[in-house]
Amino acid sequence: MSHHTINKDDLTIVIQGPAHIHSINNLNNYFKFASKIIMSCYGTCDIEIDKNNYKDKGSLIVLKNTLPQIPCFNGLSGYYHSFSTLQGLSVVSSSFTIKVRSDEYYSDLTKFTEVMARNPNCWTTNNIFFKRADKEPFHPSDHVIGGNSFALRQAFAYAKKLYEDNLDLPGQWFDGRRLGLTNLSLSPEAVFFLSFLITQGVNLKTEAMNLDGTLNINNVRYLTKKYAKVVTLEEMGSFLFACANARDNEGKGTGHTHYCDTTWLYTSSPETPSIKSMDEV
Repeated sequence: MSHHTINKDDLTIVIQGPAHIHSINNLNNYFKFASKIIMSCYGTCDIEIDKNNYKDKGSLIVLKNTLPQIPCFNGLSGYYHSFSTLQGLSVVSSSFTIKVRSDEYYSDLTKFTEVMARNPNCWTTNNIFFKRADKEPFHPSDHVIGGNSFALRQAFAYAKKLYEDNLDLPGQWFDGRRLGLTNLSLSPEAVFFLSFLITQGVNLKTEAMNLDGTLNINNVRYLTKKYAKVVTLEEMGSFLFACANARDNEGKGTGHTHYCDTTWLYTSSPETPSIKSMDEV
């Protein structure tokens, strides 16, 4: 590995989530950057893939996971996400991994891998819902995550156990008090990143909190800038990203997904905008 690149033989891409034609149609693009691709699916895993179509490009592994039949907290599918990602990471042998969602695609990972190479011990993401520290603390994106394979495996194992050990939580949000963070409701993005910080040795009580137990936003900003890096959507070629679950007139989920562009990303939530650089954290 040179200073600014990652050799494709040292990178694995884990495609996580129910099998989807969007990521399958993008396999040729992903193989330009990694010699191994692992599809770690759950739920819908019945899309047939002819591996012979890719044997001259690299190794394609399909894991058809059966979710454990145990009660657990699964707010916003955080448990399913951590479980299937960890299953994929468990068979990774390369030094670096990029995790992507199965219902999305990105055609160009050049910039993303360059940022990973310059910051090999960081949590590299794109900027989909990467929030400012004073708006939503500890909230990088979870749509694309890249980094050291061992560190990612540790983080997702920690997150999976958090969900399994806190099955009594109501609603969709993980209670931050379970991590000593008062007055914080945590999305999966925050649970995953906090799990990464903790497994990297960060002591949240002494490094993120004030003496009175409140969150120190300046410290949160410092930790986020130190341990996370961002690549914008505009730097990832052509893309398709999921922005929301479609709902009917009564607010009930329809089972369909909305896909959005960068205009929507930067204007849909003016109170909590997605950042465009780490300077905005």
